[in-house]
Amino acid sequence: MGLELTPTQFTPGDPTDPQTLTTGDPRGTYEALLTYDGVSLIQVACVGDVSLSALGNGGLHGIKHVIA
Repeated sequence: MGLELTPTQFTPGDPTDPQTLTTGDPRGTYEALLTYDGVSLIQVACVGDVSLSALGNGGLHGIKHVIA
């Protein structure tokens, strides 16, 4: 038996390479359930993705953002 929890306030990064003006953020986004008040402690654990795209981009540095 397994359990997979998917928080609704997290959106994974968009791995589309190359990025365009209509693709999502390659870093992903997170919206905290707490208010950012400068006093509350918010801790985040990250796991790096070292995979590369078919074009050889990505790895720990991620995919380059599009410049408008």
